[in-house]
Amino acid sequence: MNQLRTFRAIVVAVVLLVVGQALSLPMSVAASAGAPPTVPEAIGVPPGSVLLFSRHAKGVQIYECRNGQWAFHAPRAGLFDPQSHQPTGIHYGGIDRGLTPGPWWESVDDGSRIRGGNAVSAPSPNANSIPLLRLEVVERQGTGVLSLISYIQRLNTVGGVGLTGGCAAGAQRWVAYTADYYFYGNA
Repeated sequence: MNQLRTFRAIVVAVVLLVVGQALSLPMSVAASAGAPPTVPEAIGVPPGSVLLFSRHAKGVQIYECRNGQWAFHAPRAGLFDPQSHQPTGIHYGGIDRGLTPGPWWESVDDGSRIRGGNAVSAPSPNANSIPLLRLEVVERQGTGVLSLISYIQRLNTVGGVGLTGGCAAGAQRWVAYTADYYFYGNA
């Protein structure tokens, strides 16, 4: 009888731990291959594009002082799988890596990387947040998961807005942001 009571207590404890862990995980919009997100028409991807995966980004938008005014320099963020929360890539500015200037995404698994360009934007629904974007992949390096990507959408942005006002030459400021990036390939 005591063994049965102990077994039940263990089962209940395990169930509570699993439920508690699930409830404590941050909720994020998770893309599935069959369900691309609803977005403003201006940043929609062309017909025939297929959502391959999404990644949650947490990082900074870096601003620097140019001619006495704040100007965007580059992003710097980690990319995380929205379900497992494991790191899968990095997002950075080519200017900081000796690459073609512009936004880059790199897989930590296979080293493939892509550069986005031809950006189209829409306002973020979140106050004081950088705009939503659609970018076309304009450069690829390596073979791997990112070599299949044609378009990227930046959605669910929070923070990252640049500074205003004057500044001292050479100054840099890092402004925290989060976003979800959706990666599309061709059908």
